[in-house]
Amino acid sequence: MRLGAHLDIDLKILKANIQGLKRLAPKAEILFMVKANGYGHGMVPVTRFTVEECGLTNFGVATLSEGLHLRKSIPERPFDIYVFSENHLSPEYAEEYSHNALIPVISSSAELDAFLSEKAFSRVPLTLKFNTGMNRLGLVIQELEQIMAKLKSKGRREIFHLMTHFGRSFELLDQAKITLEQVKLFADLKKCFIDAGFSICHTSSSNSGAIEQGIGINETHIRPGLMLYGPSALSANARATTPWTGQSISSLKVNVLRRMSIKKNSPVGYGGATVPQDGTICILAIGYGDGFSTKLQNTTLYHLPGHPTLFGRINMDMAQLFYLGSGSEIPKEGDLLEMWGHDSSHILSLSDQSGIIPYELYCSLGDRIPRIYSL
Repeated sequence: MRLGAHLDIDLKILKANIQGLKRLAPKAEILFMVKANGYGHGMVPVTRFTVEECGLTNFGVATLSEGLHLRKSIPERPFDIYVFSENHLSPEYAEEYSHNALIPVISSSAELDAFLSEKAFSRVPLTLKFNTGMNRLGLVIQELEQIMAKLKSKGRREIFHLMTHFGRSFELLDQAKITLEQVKLFADLKKCFIDAGFSICHTSSSNSGAIEQGIGINETHIRPGLMLYGPSALSANARATTPWTGQSISSLKVNVLRRMSIKKNSPVGYGGATVPQDGTICILAIGYGDGFSTKLQNTTLYHLPGHPTLFGRINMDMAQLFYLGSGSEIPKEGDLLEMWGHDSSHILSLSDQSGIIPYELYCSLGDRIPRIYSL
């Protein structure tokens, strides 16, 4: 654990983000994606808070191990946990799903066959995810007749949750017409099931970018991830249209280890990148060993006074921040600086400059960075 850097996580902001999301999609229930350790913010404390203080009852993880950890960490509270990506539906894991009330999201014929053949899964809600054009995970629509026949043969005529997933909802609809094509395919899919005598309890399709564009918000559920942690999920050229005003629930704060004046053309750090003018270098207590990517070098922290730049190579344990001149805005040794603050524009600016999506900036932060929670 580092003493020179930490991630401040304000759960009051998370609650405000949830309230803002409910205003955007008032009819839909929230299935909150907390995979990858709550996008780097702590899966268990984030889930516990949103169950106890925000009334959420549906959560999404990627793997069986994440689902088991979440269930066993909060055993006293009832809520649904969907396992989206890495499902092990073989006999040795069937009881894990059943006994821990985990819901596998079935996205292949092999998974469906395993689910229908194991007795333990007869007590588990049937959730199906179809590929409508993203071409990642999902049951094949062209095999729908065979899928319905399998379900009928096992007496499974109730679909607990029917899903699909959008692949380009971060782009404006006029640039990614495939999103509207996916919407139509999903509507056709629902109709086919209902016409064939199946009942469908819940439906969902919308990730954060889709929610921001009002796509799929009339399904029974929405599946937000990034937006509840704060930033818009839309691409830079699409953000002007978003109604989303969420704040980042986290602020990354880093200690200044050293401060030194430096002359024009002097080398700094590994590789000896030379500074363009006289200025000041601040050595920061964070590096790629903490998950602070080397791709962030040469990005400018526009939210800080003086607009300093992360200069030269980012090291395993340190990074260099370059200020022009030697003004009063330059921090002293021991000061804490915000690499990003609760204003979501901070992390989005770093993302746009570096090409690292905000999901990755959040998720990459490792265990050396302490998480400090406030209510």
